[in-house]
This record gives sequence, structure tokens and C-alpha cells, in this order.
Amino acid sequence: MSDLALHNYLPRVPDAALQEYIEWCVLEQAQAAEFNFTPDRSKLDNLPPEDYVPKLVEQFMKVKPDPIKAGLVAAIAGKEADKHALSGLAIAADF
Repeated sequence: MSDLALHNYLPRVPDAALQEYIEWCVLEQAQAAEFNFTPDRSKLDNLPPEDYVPKLVEQFMKVKPDPIKAGLVAAIAGKEADKHALSGLAIAADF
């Protein structure tokens, strides 16, 4: 995370905007890591943001080549969310 403390602002951002931002982050990170990740849109279409984001992240975690690293990433994300007392979609956006 940059020096800018975004976690202070995330709870104020509408869920639809967080969904778009998180999707962009996931796709950018997958590309940067050279993962072959294409979301299965048939499982994501018409989902509200609170359901869309966990399904997208779940799909991403399944393409990671090392399940131990994927588990560690999930644990670190949970720790960060707890540290900033976030809930909902802001948890994923903060990490």
C-alpha cells in the first residue's frame, strides 16, 4: 500500500465503485504476475457487488499455481482488514 491511507476512505466509497476498482486490481495483478486469468463471466453476471467480489476473488485464487501461497495471501488480507477495522467490500479493496 502507498503512503496514502486509503483505508480511511474506503468505507465511504459506493459498493459499485469498489467492485469496479477491485476487478481492475485483480486483473492488473494477474497480468503483472503472468497468470492466465480470465474471469468466468457466466458466474459473475448480474451479481450485486457484495456477491460479485467474493466470487471474482475466489476464481482468481483458484488459478494461483501454489495453493500454500494463495492461503497465505488470504490470511494476510484478513489481518490487514482486521487491523483497519473494515467490513464488506472495503476489506478486499484495502488489501
